[in-house]
Amino acid sequence: MRRPCPAPWPWHAAQLPKFLPDFYLGCGILVVMRRGNMSSAPDFTNAALIMGLVNLVWVFTALWALFGFWAVLGAAFILDKLISRIPRD
Repeated sequence: MRRPCPAPWPWHAAQLPKFLPDFYLGCGILVVMRRGNMSSAPDFTNAALIMGLVNLVWVFTALWALFGFWAVLGAAFILDKLISRIPRD
């Protein structure tokens, strides 16, 4: 378990010595955000869709193993109706 952050430093974070352990670098007090030329965030849409499919497959497999094929069809039907109620832009 990490120790709590120390008391706020009386000087700016850029003046801190470079030999500080990660304990001090993880504190919100010492984090300095770079302003300026920042790149855009990566697009994780494909990764999210693939992981959603993986989760859907294991949930449907567990339902099939526990309750049978009709439970999977019922869950898929209910999920389809819930998704179709989401308004589109």
